[in-house]
Amino acid sequence: AKEADPSVRRVLLGAAAEALSGGAQSNLRLARQIAALVAELSPKAIIVTFEGHAWERIAFAAARSAQPDVRCVGYQHSVLFLLQHAVRRNLGSGYDPDRILTAGAVSKAQLERVPDFARTPISVLGSNRGASAGVTDSASVPRSGDRKRACLVLPEGFESECYLLFEFSLACARALPDLPFIWRLHPLTNFQALAAANRRLRKLPPNVTLSEGTLEEAVNQ
Repeated sequence: AKEADPSVRRVLLGAAAEALSGGAQSNLRLARQIAALVAELSPKAIIVTFEGHAWERIAFAAARSAQPDVRCVGYQHSVLFLLQHAVRRNLGSGYDPDRILTAGAVSKAQLERVPDFARTPISVLGSNRGASAGVTDSASVPRSGDRKRACLVLPEGFESECYLLFEFSLACARALPDLPFIWRLHPLTNFQALAAANRRLRKLPPNVTLSEGTLEEAVNQ
């Protein structure tokens, strides 16, 4: 029967389109591969990132379908934003992590306030982002007040997000010519390919530079 409510109809049509999208098909292929690996190797636990992506929850469900007693651990290592919903949502025992590891105490406290994870153990694992900075290096790291002011742009590895953030920061850079803008690409993306598909990125003003070193170098330059 046809859906009479136009709002519900739009949601259903959107869901049907997403179910046939390349991203959905890629997630389903990943699920089959994870299920096959878990069935073959019988691991005690699997660990994946925990950022709110659909494939992370599908990975848990696929592993449990092959081995019900496998422990599923999610590692949150990216910034948690106020209205970031997917990572905080309880999807049921088949899709939720058995334990959550965080990069720091702030994100741990944020997730502990989520009612859906009241019974999920949450621990701080830390991050390798600061592993290279030893005690002896502290004197060489500039204090925040001594650093040159700049805008660091860090999109995820999605072309749509790169275009959105780069085009917006490009407009900001032209409006604020004295403020440096540093564009840092995700390892999955390539600026030459982005510029080839988007002519707005082909001519950058002098105050926009691409970061080619480490993330620490981009932050401290």
